[in-house]
Amino acid sequence: MQLYRVRLKEGHTARPEQIAGEYLGNYATIDPMLYTHMEAVKKARMFGGSIEPFGRNYNIDRLQVIQVPKSQLSQALINELQGREVFLDTDNLLEEVMYTSDVFEAILGEQFEYFEKQTLIRIGKEHQVLVDELLVLDEICRDSQYVMFTSI
Repeated sequence: MQLYRVRLKEGHTARPEQIAGEYLGNYATIDPMLYTHMEAVKKARMFGGSIEPFGRNYNIDRLQVIQVPKSQLSQALINELQGREVFLDTDNLLEEVMYTSDVFEAILGEQFEYFEKQTLIRIGKEHQVLVDELLVLDEICRDSQYVMFTSI
């Protein structure tokens, strides 16, 4: 992702508090504002300036993370999730933990011989509640990359 700044031209319409040096920005911080390409083009047209790339162009991926309160999980599911974390929050008070979104399907496959959606072989009634919970969470998280269980 490339960011841009807007160099103001002579005769620009920016007010003094909107100027940082020769760029559109904030005079109080003396730093030019940084914009995405389309936003920079819009600002340049609006205030009378030209855009110029700033910094490096980074390749980025936007990730989708679904957050679910840990209090809504059964103890059986919490036990199954132990050791499968891909991220542990360094703040021990929050106890936020992140998993890949396919963790529920993995548990179904490992523990309950899950081969096709809702095809379960040889499970007892005591496990049905956990299986139902796994099926629901698997479906909810299908379009995301990660799921985070929060303490709130």
